[in-house]
Amino acid sequence: FRLAVGLLQAFSENDTNFTPLLNKLALYFQIRDDYINLASAEFMKSKSFCEDLTEGKFSWPILDAIESNPSDNRLLNILRQRTEDVDVKRHAVEYMAAQGSFERTQVELE
Repeated sequence: FRLAVGLLQAFSENDTNFTPLLNKLALYFQIRDDYINLASAEFMKSKSFCEDLTEGKFSWPILDAIESNPSDNRLLNILRQRTEDVDVKRHAVEYMAAQGSFERTQVELE
């Protein structure tokens, strides 16, 4: 987004600062990507299942689940493993769902 807007502004007389808008768009699409990676059945069919867990990424829903129950280290342990085990990943997704992380992520996207 930033490059496209920067190029458009380079050839425009409009000097509006679009940085706040671009920051909001970037955050929205990052959270949306994080959510889809972990919660979308369609995404799971077309790409590897929960690749954020395999890559050890601290995505929005994962951080939300960790913050909602800081004394439970199971997600941190799963992230450290960088596992490809589908059962372990399913457990992580079920845990995040039980913590309400996906619902709070959807609220954040609204």
